[in-house]
Amino acid sequence: MLTCMGNRARSRWALAAVTTALIACAEPPAVAASPDGRVQALEGSWLAATGIRIDAPDRLRSKYAPAFQRVTRLAQGGADEPPVKLRIELLRDSSDDAARPGWVGRAESFRLGVNADARRVQISSATPAGIVQGLNRLARELRAGDGKLRAGEVIDWPAHAIRGVHLTLRSVTEPMIKRALDEASLAGMNLLAVQMADVFRLDSPAVQPRRDALSKQQLSRILAYARGSGFKIVPEVKLLSHQEKFFKDRYPELMYNQRTYDPRIDKVYELAFEYLDEVIELFDPYAIHIGHDEIKGFTRRQRRKIFKPGEQALPPELFLQDVQRVYEYLEGRGVEVWMWGDMLVWPDEFPTMNPRHLHGNEAYAAIRPGIPRGIVIVDWHYIDEQPEYPTLTTFVEEGFRVVGAAWKREQTIRNFSAYAAANPDGVEGMLATTWFHLRRREWETMERIIRISGNAFWYAD
Repeated sequence: MLTCMGNRARSRWALAAVTTALIACAEPPAVAASPDGRVQALEGSWLAATGIRIDAPDRLRSKYAPAFQRVTRLAQGGADEPPVKLRIELLRDSSDDAARPGWVGRAESFRLGVNADARRVQISSATPAGIVQGLNRLARELRAGDGKLRAGEVIDWPAHAIRGVHLTLRSVTEPMIKRALDEASLAGMNLLAVQMADVFRLDSPAVQPRRDALSKQQLSRILAYARGSGFKIVPEVKLLSHQEKFFKDRYPELMYNQRTYDPRIDKVYELAFEYLDEVIELFDPYAIHIGHDEIKGFTRRQRRKIFKPGEQALPPELFLQDVQRVYEYLEGRGVEVWMWGDMLVWPDEFPTMNPRHLHGNEAYAAIRPGIPRGIVIVDWHYIDEQPEYPTLTTFVEEGFRVVGAAWKREQTIRNFSAYAAANPDGVEGMLATTWFHLRRREWETMERIIRISGNAFWYAD
């Protein structure tokens, strides 16, 4: 199948009870699918797009306006060509499962068909999420072709259910954030994790916002753009550790040391829970990430920087006490909880892994049984180059759901994603972190992280 669907395809879709606009044309050469059923065959004649005339359900166009607008912006072909017709087909369930194409039942799967002769493009999926990913693929093809499309067919779906990008929004602007979200959309990502702390002007007294902090109105527009692009939203609230971005300056009396607040003080939770309530109201989040990473630093030099003379790292029993208390509160609000996993693993337990990001010790690893199993552990590794990541499978074997996280080293991204995809039970997906690159305007690095991660998270190869 290259430029249109032939007789065999028409019969198949009719049996699936799908209303599909078919263009009469000669039978194209057969295209072999990959062993898992994917088809990647945009190899026919070129179609220049001067504009897009969209035929789509109003509810989809309204809910996912940025995804549709992204396609429209990238349709910039020759000036003398008429607009391309884009039809969006949300497939109905088939009464005959045996007649239903196998790809239809896969999460976020889609079919993208391009008929150059008829100047027609069609995106079909059984779910709105699949339609969004079809739009993302169409936008990516338009950008790669400088406003032109190759005729043919794509049938595709992702390897990971969660394909996230983590952004820190310190000293950034709305257009910068939207640019990053556009790149993540083109890469097929579907979740946005936003680090909170002092970068937004919220009403809660817990945090002193930065002078360049974004307003709640700006936050609302950013979230609307993200949701309209198909992203689930996970705010990361810097609880327990990294208090230089939360309690430290405004409430020094609440600190256990220069790194962490003191879980024995009730005032900590009065402020933290008020802040969480505001975050829940503003974000309506898919989950809340509660931080809890790097409690004691990972080098002697860093520990000298973190702690004043005589200060000690937070003991594991207080770490556990805090996790349980915060989890109980958020569970009561009906909010899923995510947490970094580095403090719960240590080098002696995982000798085949790079020790730099295994920040716990034997005493911290011993508290894992007390960590609520409703928490999703974000297991992050940034510089490992080995093919296996046994911390992930250990968390899964102990009853946790897990999201893997990588940064900018390509081999780590690809190896970790492939390992996570090969161990699907309990593995929710993958997260790409970008840390300081956005505020430094390091766009080449940002786009490289997003592009490589998006491809690795989608295909896990």
